[in-house]
Amino acid sequence: MKKFLALLIMAALVLPMIPWSTPAQAEDVPTFVVTLPTNTLVTDYEDNRFTKWVEEEYGCDIVFNFLPASDSLQKLTVMVAGEEDLGDLLYSGLNKATILQFADAGALYPLNEFIDKYDTNLEAFSAEIGEDLVAAVTTADGDIWGYPTYYPETNNMTKYRAWINTVWLDNLGLSMPTTTDELYDVLVAFRDQDANGNGDPNDEIPMLGSTSWSANPCVFLTNAYVYWDDVEDLIIEDGKIDAAFTQEEYKEALKYMNKLVAEGLLSADTFSITEGQYREYLSTETPTVGISFYTHLGFVGPTDDNKNEYQYLPYLIGADGKQRVSYQPYDTSAMQIWFVPTTAKDPDASFQFLDWLWKDDWAYIHSRFGFEGEDYEAVTDPDTLALLKSNHDFAILEHDVGWGEACNMSWQINMGRYTGSSYMCQWNGDPNYYFYKRVVAVDDMMSKVPGPGEYVPALTYTSEETDEYNELRSNIRTFWQEYRTRFILGDLDIDSNWDSYISTLNNEMNLPRFLEMVQTAYDRTYGG
Repeated sequence: MKKFLALLIMAALVLPMIPWSTPAQAEDVPTFVVTLPTNTLVTDYEDNRFTKWVEEEYGCDIVFNFLPASDSLQKLTVMVAGEEDLGDLLYSGLNKATILQFADAGALYPLNEFIDKYDTNLEAFSAEIGEDLVAAVTTADGDIWGYPTYYPETNNMTKYRAWINTVWLDNLGLSMPTTTDELYDVLVAFRDQDANGNGDPNDEIPMLGSTSWSANPCVFLTNAYVYWDDVEDLIIEDGKIDAAFTQEEYKEALKYMNKLVAEGLLSADTFSITEGQYREYLSTETPTVGISFYTHLGFVGPTDDNKNEYQYLPYLIGADGKQRVSYQPYDTSAMQIWFVPTTAKDPDASFQFLDWLWKDDWAYIHSRFGFEGEDYEAVTDPDTLALLKSNHDFAILEHDVGWGEACNMSWQINMGRYTGSSYMCQWNGDPNYYFYKRVVAVDDMMSKVPGPGEYVPALTYTSEETDEYNELRSNIRTFWQEYRTRFILGDLDIDSNWDSYISTLNNEMNLPRFLEMVQTAYDRTYGG
């Protein structure tokens, strides 16, 4: 680790000097007023190790202007409407529509002129990874309003995973299912044959999910029939965009899931339980759930022995012979988190500070994981790094306390750029360790994700298009989600109500207009 830091320091000495990449002189220390939502997990922002690190490394003083932890967007909207002072820097996870709204209100300073003026770290990093991040944060109108965080974490891009109890498979002499028919047979056996071997043939839940983050089984099961990413809900073929939720293959997926629920193979509780209730189902001392869904096995407990019973269940092969994997590519344009308000006393200095956060990984590492020796340990052994499929010079072994718990380690927000795919490995040396299983699962899924032109990426809309697009998308998404649940649970018969469902989407929900807008944005970006 020290060798790595030394190399960084030596590299910095021989690189051309970039004015805003070096700390200010002691006699000219700028003060930045940073407006951001307060986080109740941060015990002290002033006496904070990340604050002190930023102030020392950059050479500045940080003064905080806090938004409330809850309803921060509402408060910020009121401040923008009242033309209140937003300080020198604004941190907020604004969606694209709100960014345009605040820009139209004159609250945000356009960053184009600074990017044109300087050789920025954002541009240098873009060249390094072969991805134009400047273009990604440029609106359809040609403006740049915010600086992004770059966090292409492959774990999150493939977050919908299934985990199957292989001890149950062994108990019943079954193999890992690879198709919908094989999965059905396994679930029937789990239901009927005392799979957990405790003498009670009625306490097994063959398959259970939840509506909480990454736990929705519909994503996994639908992909056996039609591509589904649970973000855009769209498919593309030869450049032509259509809705996944209107396809005949989707209808067949609904029938399959309805059959599973009707026969007690997929628990109906899946569509109503909270994350906390889901954890309770999965934390019994004797496992009672055969297949569960989540990005990792952290919910399964109470011991590692319980987690060790489960293995990654690859996505099923459909009747068409395809193995589709849900993929949510990183959308830099949606991750604009830092803004220069028009109230900034020196917009140029504010921009230089934001670009400094992109100089290397350390702003991200310190804000996310803390500091080596205090909050994490680093591993540099080449064999371990290869095992963890690391793309960096070291991997971080997290301690139990830090991110997600009350401390003064950081601001509990992601900063700047992130490039190390193995930073969150939480490795303990055991290949059966549940976080390592996630590494294996991610590696398999990323080898099977759709390529360019095979999925609909995040698109950018003009200020004139944004409101209409958001309203249509919200209404359409709410409608098909409601009907998906009702179809699966049997509240509505799929065959007799399908035509009405499609008619409502096309007429009342105005799906054709929505698809037209998406197609226009896609063609505008990708030259269709």
